[in-house]
Amino acid sequence: MQFFKNKKSALCIFTCFMACVCLLYFGPILTPALTKMGMSDATAGYGVATCWAVYAVACPFAGKACEYMNRRTVVFWSIFICAVGLFFVGPS
Repeated sequence: MQFFKNKKSALCIFTCFMACVCLLYFGPILTPALTKMGMSDATAGYGVATCWAVYAVACPFAGKACEYMNRRTVVFWSIFICAVGLFFVGPS
């Protein structure tokens, strides 16, 4: 239980949880938006899969960035980039 008492671990858990919540937001929103634009269901699925692939590839780089930069800066920019993406997808 010491893991959950560590503030850095709690921040990591919270950040990963919020990133997954944001990505789960893309599923029901992005796929219908892409099909309205004329894409097939399979192509729209690739669009959602691309979001998950970018998340999977970017996580190790974010971890390395936390070693060299201030963790709060990395978390801020990660959440900011996610918010910008949600802003552009949400209104559609």
